This record gives sequence, structure tokens and C-alpha cells, in this order.
Amino acid sequence: MKPVSISVKSTQLRREPSFLSPIIRHLEYANLCDLQETRGDWALIRFSNLEGWVHQSALTSGQIVLSAGASDVQRLASNKEIALAGKGFNAEVEKRYRRMHRGTNYAAVDLMQRRSISIQALSHFIQSGDLNRV
Repeated sequence: MKPVSISVKSTQLRREPSFLSPIIRHLEYANLCDLQETRGDWALIRFSNLEGWVHQSALTSGQIVLSAGASDVQRLASNKEIALAGKGFNAEVEKRYRRMHRGTNYAAVDLMQRRSISIQALSHFIQSGDLNRV
């Protein structure tokens, strides 16, 4: 068994390695788990007395340690910020982009980011559209 931590704000522990599989429990940032095995992009992990599947994109190896008073406790970068920084996008680049594109309306993008689709609705959409041919 190898120790791994949840590296996203929250994720789901699932019965099977599929986003459509039933959720066993929600896991939170820095939860420490034991990696049992991997299958494709999925990891079978043990958390407390539960065992289930988590997508590997939500995991990091080892334990995440937050120390009181440390700078990472005062302001954690979101996963989105980390991903964008890895692509060279930061606050200064964003300011420059906004200055160059002052007329752009991001209301529709903001609305889409706030939208949440339940697993049941997604499953119904896939089944009714005969999209389950992967």
C-alpha cells in the first residue's frame, strides 16, 4: 500500500472506476488514503474503513501537511489556479488579456462554471441519447 492524498477541494469515492458509478462518500482536500491498485486513470483506495475508486487526477503521492501559520494555510491556490499557472497563465497575464479585450462579455462563461449537473441527470442524458457506446 502506498500513501496518497486528495489534491482537489473535494472528490467522490465511487463503487466502480466510472464517473457514473454510485458515490460511496465525498472526500476532501488533504484526506490521507492508501492506494491499493490502479486501473487505467482510476485508483482503488482505502479511506478509513471504506474502499472505492477515485480518478487519479484527484490524487497526489504522499501526505499533504498543512502547518499552522505557514503561508500555504493563509491562502491555498485552487486547483484551477495551479493548472493555469502550469500553462503560463497568472494574474498579470489575465490583467493584460482583459485590457486587450475590454469588450468581451464573460457572463455566459461564468454561468456555465456555476452550473451543476447531477449524476442521475447525466446518466439519463447518456441513456436517452444512446451515447453509452464507449
